[in-house]
Amino acid sequence: MGANLSYDTVDLSGRVAIVTGSNSGTGYETAKALARMGAKVVMACRSQSKAEQAIVQMRSEVPEQSLDLTFGKLDLASLQSTTDFADWFLSEFDRLNILCCNAGYLGLSFEVTADGMESVFQCNYLSHFLLITHLLPLLNASSPDPRIVSVSSGAHWQGHIDLPSLHTSSAFSFMTTYGCSKLYQIFMTGVMQRRLKDSGITLSSVHPGVVNTEFANSTAIVRWLKWFSWPLMRTPAQGAASIIYACVNPELEGQEHLYIVDCRPTDPTPYARLVLIPYYTAFRLDGPVPAN
Repeated sequence: MGANLSYDTVDLSGRVAIVTGSNSGTGYETAKALARMGAKVVMACRSQSKAEQAIVQMRSEVPEQSLDLTFGKLDLASLQSTTDFADWFLSEFDRLNILCCNAGYLGLSFEVTADGMESVFQCNYLSHFLLITHLLPLLNASSPDPRIVSVSSGAHWQGHIDLPSLHTSSAFSFMTTYGCSKLYQIFMTGVMQRRLKDSGITLSSVHPGVVNTEFANSTAIVRWLKWFSWPLMRTPAQGAASIIYACVNPELEGQEHLYIVDCRPTDPTPYARLVLIPYYTAFRLDGPVPAN
């Protein structure tokens, strides 16, 4: 792999973090690392039993510390569950320093959620966007150095900007749909960065690499591809390194247009950069953005 996958160890005492999809894979390693640095980590997961098992496992792996970890119920396939989680969090916590949107889903067939959305697009992008908007006022009021980290993918190069086709079965392709959801995450990061300029919130999107996780075993085709590519695949800890780097590296504070690969800022595909220009006005957080 040849990459320098390293990140600073930062004192996060007194800070609160949310990591979605943190009962396994890169989310597990990210939550564990943030907790080891002293943060109180909310593991936002669909399954309480799996999250609680993960907490027990983390604490057994770090017996020398008292890791501050707690479960929060979040099903990204449901907009209501996403809203309920945000409301619960706001009722329980008075600060949020790190929001790590890590959870991901890859489906082989076209599926529609109860909200009427294509499931991959909703789980990977839309529900995370909803979560961010609900928690944004608290992030904005939290210090020091609030951050939003979205775990994207190098597969975003296969995506395109065409919302109507994303929700039709005739246009479904599992890798294209997955790529679209990851492209929109990068898109969202750039748009929100523009709108939140001077807010003090640092936003970034991250490509963790091709990681050997439960996610990589989610479908027969992906397992077949994994069989050929496993020598190049990263462990969950290696994949989490760039995510953790984005969450804590002090040098990133206040930087803009961050796309992190191999624990360093770089550029997404040219298409991902270009689509930000004509489409940013479609996303409204607090009104139109003044022209440059």
